[in-house]
Amino acid sequence: LAPVLAAVFAYIIGMPLGILLVIGEEGGIKPLPKWLMRLLNTVINAVDVYANNKEDFKKLQIAGMTADFSWTNSAKQYLAIYRKIVG
Repeated sequence: LAPVLAAVFAYIIGMPLGILLVIGEEGGIKPLPKWLMRLLNTVINAVDVYANNKEDFKKLQIAGMTADFSWTNSAKQYLAIYRKIVG
């Protein structure tokens, strides 16, 4: 009974604060890792932009499709940062 009460208590306290809990079959409670919470928040924000602001979503699509992700561009940026640090 104690694990069930702990799960209910964690749910009542955690969920209003936005803390998602992973509750295993054995009743163990573990908060989601911070990186996963950030990922979930990013996905939620992306869905919100898609659903509620089609114009901004289209701009994001165009920006992503026209960006230069080549190794040449990455190397140039890295070299510029290196030169700025080293002098």
